[in-house]
Amino acid sequence: MSTTALSSAKNARSPGSNAAVSPGSKLASLREGASTGVAKDEAESAALGGLAGGDAEGLAAGAMSGLAETATEAAADELGDAASEDQANFFSEKLVEVIPQCNEIEGERDLNGELLGEEAPRTDEGDVNNVGCSSAAESLPQEEVEETEEQIIIRLQKELREFEAYEKEMQPNLNIYEDIIELRREAEQLEDDRKRALLQIDLGDISSYYDGDVEREVEELEAAVENSYLQACWTKERQRYIARNETDLPEWWRVNVKDLPSRLKDARASFDSSNRVAQDLYRAHEVKVNATTDSRDKAKAEIFNGMKAEIEATKGERERLRQLQKDQLFHLRRGTHVKDQLLTTTKERDIREARVADMESKLVQQRYALNNEMKELNGDIEGLKRLLTDQKHASRETLETLKKQHVAVDSSRGELSEAREKYERENSELMLLKHDLQTVLHYIRVRAREADK
Repeated sequence: MSTTALSSAKNARSPGSNAAVSPGSKLASLREGASTGVAKDEAESAALGGLAGGDAEGLAAGAMSGLAETATEAAADELGDAASEDQANFFSEKLVEVIPQCNEIEGERDLNGELLGEEAPRTDEGDVNNVGCSSAAESLPQEEVEETEEQIIIRLQKELREFEAYEKEMQPNLNIYEDIIELRREAEQLEDDRKRALLQIDLGDISSYYDGDVEREVEELEAAVENSYLQACWTKERQRYIARNETDLPEWWRVNVKDLPSRLKDARASFDSSNRVAQDLYRAHEVKVNATTDSRDKAKAEIFNGMKAEIEATKGERERLRQLQKDQLFHLRRGTHVKDQLLTTTKERDIREARVADMESKLVQQRYALNNEMKELNGDIEGLKRLLTDQKHASRETLETLKKQHVAVDSSRGELSEAREKYERENSELMLLKHDLQTVLHYIRVRAREADK
């Protein structure tokens, strides 16, 4: 129904217009509105006719449906002007009860017409575009309008069923695509985990904390300590202690400074060997990950190519079945059908379900294999992490041992400095005593010479 006809019907029902317009003038205005909105009625009915098949039958059906609704509203308006509101409501209820019965009768007529091979009347394209189409559409009976509408609905329902069947056929492919996307997402997550683990390993490498300048400085300090005056005093004092007590110094006093570079060299060699082993493991892990990625890409490419090949292989069969279905529908409409369909709906559904089950089993096996590979890779990563942690602990313990030895050397150096200060004080006191003794001896010699004289 066009917007012009609706607006004319609304104006006819407005309270202000009821007082000045007669029922005959209302019908005239409705006809004018319908004739003025022929262009819009033709556009809407042409759209419906295009969905049904693109013929002039849909165009005439749209025009007749609009005029029928306009006439119904006009009748309701006239009844509202002539009677009270209760009578109008009663009349509208009767219309609601009668219209479904009429539709059922017309549906039976349409079905009988299709079975007998009758065709709906067609209108010429030039007659549709003519300006006098509105009067011709008004003269058509209500039964033909409803028949055309039901034919359009049947065609639309048929197209909807075909679209639903096509959607069911494409559902396995959509499931395959979803599984492939999920596997790709898991592969990206595994790659991110691998990069994160490698970054943690690189950051936790103890060899990066090693500094050559510090090593050179430590060696210079050790050489300076060995050649210093403090070391000579320490050696002399140790010899005096051994000569006086006939025993060596206690174990906790002795510091083996000469053995420290060799032990540090051994520790560094052990650390370098463990670091090389870890690098070899990382290299092997990376090679294995690359091989797994390549095999996974190849498997996905094979699946995709197999799917394309299967689609191409079944293309001719699908075309043949589609043509066979069209022929069977044609013979069913004419009543000349001889043989049944080759495949029933149940058989097609069983074949489709078997194909889906086969594809699901293949995808489940592939997913199980990928999960096993992921578990193996995760186990390798955990083992590498544990190995790295053990190496860290061993290196940390070696470093703590060296620090303790360094602290012990520093403490012994402090004790030696205190002993040196003590000896220096004693030496100064002895020097003063020697000076006093020499003064007394000189005085005694002078007095002895004076006494001899």
